[in-house]
Amino acid sequence: MRSLARGLSVLDFIARSEGVTFSAIVEATGLSKAVVHRIVAELLRSGFVFRNRSNKKFFGAPLIAASPSGSYATVLLSAASQPMDWLVKKISWPSDLFIHEGRQMVMIESSRPSSPFHLRWSRIGRNAPMLLSSVGRALLAAMPPEERQTIYDELKAEGEWKSQIGWLKRPLDHIIDEASERGYAERERSFAGPVLERSGETSFAVAIRAGSVIIGAINIWWPSSADPDQTFISRFKEPLLECRSKIETNLSICD
Repeated sequence: MRSLARGLSVLDFIARSEGVTFSAIVEATGLSKAVVHRIVAELLRSGFVFRNRSNKKFFGAPLIAASPSGSYATVLLSAASQPMDWLVKKISWPSDLFIHEGRQMVMIESSRPSSPFHLRWSRIGRNAPMLLSSVGRALLAAMPPEERQTIYDELKAEGEWKSQIGWLKRPLDHIIDEASERGYAERERSFAGPVLERSGETSFAVAIRAGSVIIGAINIWWPSSADPDQTFISRFKEPLLECRSKIETNLSICD
């Protein structure tokens, strides 16, 4: 019971924080470094927490750990670590990594701290709107129609469909079909969301597979003023696709 209580105290502290360091966990819980190390290692293995490779902080993953995709979260982070490092060194612009969680896309990693371009930062664990974000659209475009419809039904059931569909300048089916044909998706430029998808910044993304399962997506961000969309995408599409390929290769090794 004592070890369980210790584990719960560490998990609770991490889950209530917006990213904490190892030393902060030790200080807050009053446990020894050795005990905290053992507990955190087990939480990482179980998928209840994850660690940002850029700032070394730990984050709670309640949605990820409780879902069918939970088993992929830790594996995806590990598989994407070196490819994301490679990508930001090659192109300099930052990218974010998302995992599919029901009707949402959850951000689990970012190379923004390693990029020389200081775009606005969003907290690990935040969600991107499925119909408006580049990562959500990339995921939808890569899915079989029946799986895509399931997500649409969930958005409607939760009252999120109308709030997102109202931002679209073109029919959703046309947007998804275009993304499927191109092999990448762009965000809705008209959407000025409060966190991940804001006016003044834009992105394009590709979906990530683990075997036959589409588990997430990775994007590249840049300011709208830096380059016209198609000019930017034509320059950096191949590096993003190569990064995706590296991630999927690492996932196949882990499988």
